[in-house]
Amino acid sequence: MAKPPPRRPGPTQQAPADDDFSERALALSVWAQKNARILITVAVLVVVGLGAFLYYRSYRADLHERAAIEYMQMEQTIAAANPPVAIRELEDYIDRFDGTPYAREGRVTLARLHLEEGNTQAAIDVLEGTRRRVGRSALDAQAELLLGGAYAAEGEVDSAIDSYLNVGRDARYEYQREEGLASAALLREETGDFGAAADLYAELAEMHPEGSSERALWEMRRAEAEARGRS
Repeated sequence: MAKPPPRRPGPTQQAPADDDFSERALALSVWAQKNARILITVAVLVVVGLGAFLYYRSYRADLHERAAIEYMQMEQTIAAANPPVAIRELEDYIDRFDGTPYAREGRVTLARLHLEEGNTQAAIDVLEGTRRRVGRSALDAQAELLLGGAYAAEGEVDSAIDSYLNVGRDARYEYQREEGLASAALLREETGDFGAAADLYAELAEMHPEGSSERALWEMRRAEAEARGRS
């Protein structure tokens, strides 16, 4: 006897799923109608926020470009060896382009000019207001070294040593770490703390390979500091 053909599922078997979808769609439509004002407000805020973001990004890009161009022009004034004029222009430049990397570079240049003019407190004021972690960039380490020099010129030896040690411990580049440690060691010697100076010279020696002239120099300075400490 021939087997009857398999029964195919009737259309009524999909009805529960279709009903669930229709109910959800209807509920969503009702919710959207009730909250149309909220949805419109959210859409407007998204569009406005996106526009503001794009405008700000364009503004910052334009600001950085103008800062770079004007800084290049200002370098000519600095090179002309007219410090009072350069100082005034740098102060105005920093006010207009504050927050850009070029303004940060301008502050370091301004502090250097103040130091060259003998106005150490002005240099300290410029650098202290924007101190950052030394390891971020070579420019930040340079700023901290200048600050150490300004402190030392003002007779604030402990603050100067702290600045130099910040560079000696955290600067990204070895030549800056070496300069920081060496400057701190020299001040330690000048204040009569020969033991601390010898420790710093030992650190400096360890930065160079055995047999190098640099290592021999710092080992000699360490031995001299230790000898002065015993005398």
